[in-house]
Amino acid sequence: MAVLAGANSNQYSMHEIDPLRPEPPTPARQVTMLNWEILCIVCMFLVIAAFVFKTWLRRKWARLQLRGFCEGWASDFPGCVTVIKDRKGRDLFRDVRGFLNRAERKKMKDNAIFRLYSMTKPVTIVGALLLVDRGLLALNDPVSKFIPEFDVHEMEVVDAHGKKKKCKNEMLMRHLMSMTSGLGYGLVMNPTSTHPCDIAYKEKNVATRAQLLNSTSLADFCVRLARCPLAFEPGSRWQYGWSVDVLGRGIEVVSEKRLDDFLREEVLRPLQMYDTDFVIPESKHDRLMEEYELSAMGETVVTDYGLPLTECNVP
Repeated sequence: MAVLAGANSNQYSMHEIDPLRPEPPTPARQVTMLNWEILCIVCMFLVIAAFVFKTWLRRKWARLQLRGFCEGWASDFPGCVTVIKDRKGRDLFRDVRGFLNRAERKKMKDNAIFRLYSMTKPVTIVGALLLVDRGLLALNDPVSKFIPEFDVHEMEVVDAHGKKKKCKNEMLMRHLMSMTSGLGYGLVMNPTSTHPCDIAYKEKNVATRAQLLNSTSLADFCVRLARCPLAFEPGSRWQYGWSVDVLGRGIEVVSEKRLDDFLREEVLRPLQMYDTDFVIPESKHDRLMEEYELSAMGETVVTDYGLPLTECNVP
C-alpha cells in the first residue's frame, strides 16, 4: 500500500504502523529488569561464596581431625612430623610434635631428618626404571648380563630341609624389582632362623649387620651373595630380601657410577630432595632424629644398629 500524500500523511507512515517494531520499555519496566539483573548477580555470588565456604569448612574439619589423630597417636612416639601436600607442592597440613632426642629434651624440628631404611628400595627402583626408559636396561635382562656371578648355571636352590638342586630359571632384572629373585635376608631380619639358606648367608659373611658393614663395596657384597643358594626358583614366589641391593649393583655397572652418586644426580637432586642421601654431612647432624624401638618389656629405648652416619658401603 502506498503512503498517502497530503498534510496528514505522516500519521499513516509505514514507520508508525509497523507491527514488528517493539515498543520502548516504560520506566517501571526498566526498574523491574534492573532488579532481576541485580538479583541474578547476587545469587551467583552467593553460590560461589557458599562453595568457597564449604571447601574451607571441609579443609578446616579435615585439619582438626588430622590434628586430633596426631595428638592421639603421637604420644606413642618420641617425636614425629606429619606433612600433607597437594600436587603443586603446597602444604595442606603440617604438624610437628615431640622430641628429636627425648633424653636431652631436644624439641622436634620442622626440618628434622629421619632414616629411610627400606624406603631406599623404591628410590633405587626409580633409578633402574630411568635406565630402562633410556634403553640401557630391560626388565627381562638376565642379572648375569651385568653381574656374571649370578649365572644360572652356577646357582643352586635349597629348600627348608636342606635339599639342593640346580637352578632352572634365569634370574631377571624384574625379579630383583619385584622381590621374586629367590634372595632372602639371611639372619638380618630373623637372627634365630635355621633355614639352610639363611645359614649359608652367615657362612658367606652376608648374614648380619656387622658382616655387612665390613663390605668394601656393592660389587664385593654381590660376589659373596651369589655364592649362597637361593630360597626358591626366581619368579616362582615373593620374599623380602637383598634383591634391590643387587639391583643397585646392576645400576652401577650400567651407569658406570657409584649407586649413591647415580641416585643423587639422576633422582634426588632433580626432585629437589637435598636432605635425602646415603650419608649425612656433619652440618646436618643436629637435625637427625634419634632412633628408638620397643624393648621386650614394651618400653621405648634407643636403637643402636651401629650404622655409620658419615660413610656408606651398601644401601
